[in-house]
Amino acid sequence: MLGSLKSRLVVRVYLAFGAVVVGLTLTTTMLQVFSAIRAGASEAIIAEMIRIAVAGLGLALVLGFILAKRLAQPLADLIRVATAMRRGRYEERVAPIDVVELSSIGEALNVLGEEVSSRIALMSRDRAQLRSILSAMVEGIIAIDNAGRILFSNQAASRLLHSDMRLSRGEDFKNVPAVNLLADLINDARQTSGLVTREVRMGPRENQIFIATKALPFANSESGGQSAADGVVIVLHDITNVRRLERVRRDFVANVSHELKTPLTAIKGYVEALLGGAMEDPVTNVRFLEKIDRNVGRLSNLVQDILSLARIESHEDVDLGDAASVRIDWRSIVQAVASAHEDEAAAKGITMSVKLSDEPLVVAGEREAMRQILDNLVSNAIKYTPKSGQVWIDGHKSTGSECEIVVRDSGIGIPEKHLDRIFERFYRVDVARSREMGGTGLGLSIVKHLVAGLGGQVTVESKVGAGSAFTVHMKLASRQQEES
Repeated sequence: MLGSLKSRLVVRVYLAFGAVVVGLTLTTTMLQVFSAIRAGASEAIIAEMIRIAVAGLGLALVLGFILAKRLAQPLADLIRVATAMRRGRYEERVAPIDVVELSSIGEALNVLGEEVSSRIALMSRDRAQLRSILSAMVEGIIAIDNAGRILFSNQAASRLLHSDMRLSRGEDFKNVPAVNLLADLINDARQTSGLVTREVRMGPRENQIFIATKALPFANSESGGQSAADGVVIVLHDITNVRRLERVRRDFVANVSHELKTPLTAIKGYVEALLGGAMEDPVTNVRFLEKIDRNVGRLSNLVQDILSLARIESHEDVDLGDAASVRIDWRSIVQAVASAHEDEAAAKGITMSVKLSDEPLVVAGEREAMRQILDNLVSNAIKYTPKSGQVWIDGHKSTGSECEIVVRDSGIGIPEKHLDRIFERFYRVDVARSREMGGTGLGLSIVKHLVAGLGGQVTVESKVGAGSAFTVHMKLASRQQEES
């Protein structure tokens, strides 16, 4: 192609030069011949003049061809580079040109190519960096044009909208399953030309996801002094955990208020009765004072459990009491807790059996936390086991690297529908029975957080009328030796 271009340039330059030379030569020759004829020159002289003119014309045409060829090469190179740059190949360069007039044009094209290449490289780096930043963001980002086509989306947006395969560039946003949830948001942003926020909910009610959405029009051009919106950018932020924590906080405040109000109301009623004259009756005032004492004890236990739970939850992300550096044998904890509850069990006629492995059950833990875990489980077992029942405490290895502490009873049991919620704060299977027995509804929640803080897990199995079994699973320490 370049050879053909060069040939055409040579022909055109040569024809233009030849036309000028031939025209000048013919005009000059004719003027000289006319002058010679008028001067009376002989035919031989006139013929000689014509031969000289023809020879000069031939020489001029040959020199013109050489000159045309010399000019065609740099012109072809200039056209080649200009064409390449027009097609986006800015790395093409013009070779050095001997012709001074054309050399400056070639240098200008080379400088232009370098400048454009540098700016395009810079823009490409900035664009790649921006896309990487947007792709790595936790918030979902989607940009759509006025026709509803997707210009950009990141992985977070696909995850939040559950549409991994439908958020590719150029895809129609109407094909995204969640488009109905965002349609009003997009329309309002276009109409107001400002920031619009909404909160949308996705998924089934029992596993609902809350998403805070924001939409803002964006523009790439100016029209009539005002920005013309070319599309809308949508930002999605998962606030499910925030809403869950708000619900937990509301429930906690409501439950605490209720738990405090009940004994306080009872205490107030008994005090008013005593002040109103019941104090004069020895039998009545003793009975009322015993009830006041029982409710004060209930309040004290509730406050103590709330403080314990608050302390535990504030250390959820760290080891409790440098647990990793303290090595404790579960057997010593089991024996201490069993001894502490012997009188309580005997008072109800409950038989308490302890079965422990002959091998040490040494774990990396914290003695007070481990005691509190087992104390709550044994206390609950005794509390919800009828008279003449049984409570078993079993400590053994489950595998070569784990141990289990099982607290089992022959009590009333827990209905299956409640098993998933019994570790929640203030959750009670039977509210009336729990309050009658002095429960605060926080014991199992404390157990769950303490076990998790020690790197373990607590599970439960239960059947109504046949009792319950709570199992604490923990990893054994790397070197089994009792705490010194």
